Amino acid sequence: MADIRKMYESDFNSHMYAKSYASDEFENMWFAEEFYHRLFETKKLQGKTLIDVGCGPTLRAALVASRYGCEVVCADLLEKNRDFVQNWLKNGHATFDFSAQFKHVAQLEGKDDIEYLEERVKASVKEVIFCDIMENNPLHPRPLEQFDIVTSSLCLDCYTEEKDYFKGAKSISSLVRPGGYLAFGSSIGATYYHIGDKTLPVPSVDGAIGKRAFTEAGLKVLEVCEYYLNNPFPSCDTKGFFTIYATKP
Repeated sequence: MADIRKMYESDFNSHMYAKSYASDEFENMWFAEEFYHRLFETKKLQGKTLIDVGCGPTLRAALVASRYGCEVVCADLLEKNRDFVQNWLKNGHATFDFSAQFKHVAQLEGKDDIEYLEERVKASVKEVIFCDIMENNPLHPRPLEQFDIVTSSLCLDCYTEEKDYFKGAKSISSLVRPGGYLAFGSSIGATYYHIGDKTLPVPSVDGAIGKRAFTEAGLKVLEVCEYYLNNPFPSCDTKGFFTIYATKP
């Protein structure tokens, strides 16, 4: 676990990741945004407080949830990712141009322009905080807090050993309040992804493994969807993505 953290602190480039995975149009590039949008639109996700666990240098959950008045907390292990998000919240597209992502979400909402989204996202994000899902309290040294909605996309893809994947699922689940919801996304059958000249490992999992991980963590999984790619993804070997919608009894 320490080696994984050290590897990401050394090899993960926040700007390059955002450029590669949050600014270009590829098949299913916006699977998480579309998943969150569908759940909110059909009222399967309801609540005021939301934490996006392992947000990375992206605004996926905040971009969608801000439409529904959620108070969003962006949480990530890496200081460089937290700084990236905070800089964007302060300076907007002058820091990084998320126009392609914003345009896609605007289209989901039936609109053409994207200018309204920047201020909406900035207003919705209340905090950007540290989290480590390898800890029993992922928010340590802050006290454990629970949220109406917990989102997380591709965060567990950092942990290649099954025991760590399941431990991370349990830690993420601890943030869901009783009666609250989880919206989770992960890759299918991947073994690596590229960021610039760096190659990072990925666990080869699927929806069944994800369902088992969150069921063992005490959640009731209500829906598992898998999306397989028709064409190779340009910077990783994933076969597709899966999503999980769950609640805490």
